[in-house]
Formats: sequence, C-alpha cells, structure tokens
Amino acid sequence: MQEPPKDYYGLLGIASDASELVIKKAYKHLALRYHPDKNSEDANAHTNFQTLQEAYDILINSESRDFYNLKRDVWGFVPGVFLPPAAKSKPPESGSKPESENKDVKEAFRKARLRDQLEAERLRAEREKIEQDEANRRIEQEKLQALAAERIRVAREALQEERRLEEDMRQQVRDQERLHRMASERIRSHKDSMAREAARRRAEEARRKMEEEEDMRAEQRRQEEESAEKLRRFNLKIPKGIVQNNWSEAEIDRLLQWKRDGMTWTVIAQNMNEMFNSSRSALSCRNKYVKMERAGET
Repeated sequence: MQEPPKDYYGLLGIASDASELVIKKAYKHLALRYHPDKNSEDANAHTNFQTLQEAYDILINSESRDFYNLKRDVWGFVPGVFLPPAAKSKPPESGSKPESENKDVKEAFRKARLRDQLEAERLRAEREKIEQDEANRRIEQEKLQALAAERIRVAREALQEERRLEEDMRQQVRDQERLHRMASERIRSHKDSMAREAARRRAEEARRKMEEEEDMRAEQRRQEEESAEKLRRFNLKIPKGIVQNNWSEAEIDRLLQWKRDGMTWTVIAQNMNEMFNSSRSALSCRNKYVKMERAGET
C-alpha cells in the first residue's frame, strides 16, 4: 500500500494555496530557526532540517508541487509538524522571538492544517461528485446506446416487415397472373372442346345425312330393281313418257291391271298423270317426269 506523503504545508506552516513568496519566507524563517548549528544538542537536527529542505524543494517547484498535491489528495497525508523537539523546548536565545510568537505560529499551523483538511474534504467530495457524474454519464450513455440499439432493431424489423409485405404483394400478383392464365387456358380449352364438339356433331350430322341419303338411294335402287323385276316378269315394255322410278306396289299393280284390261299406253299415261296430280304434289310429279324423260325408253 502506498504510504501517505508528509504534510509539507503543515511543516512550513502555510496554507495549501500559498504563493512562492510565502513559501520562501516560511522556509527562510524556519531554516534560520531550526538549523543544525543552532540545535547541536538534538541528534535528529540534521534529519529534520533535510525534511524541511525537502518540503521547500517540492513546494517551490510547480511541477513537483502539483504531483505532491495529487498524491496528497489521493492518499491523504501524515498530519503533524516535523520540527526538532529540542528546538521546541529550548529556551529562546538572545535575539530570538518571544513565546507569544511561537503560539501564533502554532495557531497558524493549526489553522493551516484545518484548512488543509477542509480542502482535502472538498477535493474528496469533488472527486466523489466527479466519479458519480462519470458513473451517471456512463449509465446515461448505456441507456442511449440501448435506446439506439432498440431503435435500430425496430427499424430493422419494420424493414423486414415491409420487405415481407412487398414479397406477399408480389406473390399475390404472381398468383393472380397464374389464375388468369389458368382461367384463360380453361376458356380456350372450353372453346376448343366446344369447337371440337360442334365439329363432331356436324360431322355426325353429315355422316347421318349421308347414311340416310345412302339408305334412301339404296331403298330407291331396291324399289327400282323390284319394279323392273316385276315389269320384266310380265314382259312389259313401258313406253317413254310413263313414270317408272320409285313406283309403289299399288301403282305397279294398278298399271298391270290397266294393261290386262286392254288399255293402251296412252290411256294408261293419262290415268297415271291424273293419279299423280291427285295423290302427290306438283313438285314430286315434276321430278318424276324429269326422271321419266331421262329414262329414254319407249
């Protein structure tokens, strides 16, 4: 542990804020009074005078005095005045100062020590206040740093939330575009399927019509073949001008009956025309006559 310094101010009997002139006067006064030559009976006179010289050397120099004050404020000081006891108890010599003056010096030393103690207390209180202010400043700085970190965290979270919302909006746009494409694809597929269905129906209708026409043509050929077979069976040569395509069984039977009755072909043709006019439309008759004209048989 560091040993506290000696109370050099108390040794010289001056205040801690004394000027260089005061220090020099106090040292000169004490050096003349407590010189070893004047205190030869004291075995510690030389050591005490060196202590007095050390106090003067330290306090007269501003740098060493500041360093001493710093140590004195930090570690305190050893109280007391280091004066030769023989010098204190030695009766005054001729030309020395009276006892009342020594009392004044002692009182001055006591007041100086009191002032030094008060100054030390003041400095200690200021040091404690400075340390407390420093601690409060560090606490406030830590609070500010924590607040700044919290604001940064909140801002970062807000930025992340904003980015997440933007990504969600982009995803919604992508989903809407995908749904739009799916709907367009479904509409196109539905249109294509409807077009294919319509084409299939048209094809089926055309095929059905073709089949019906084929069936009608087959039926017509069958009837024509039957009519021709029946006419050949009776060895009838139908003259030109008499309808023979698509004849029914009743028409053929009637024609044969008329032939058996001995009617001529002219009369049969007239009868057939009357029968066509009465039982069929004019268009059907016209078509049959056209076909009869195309037959070319007499």
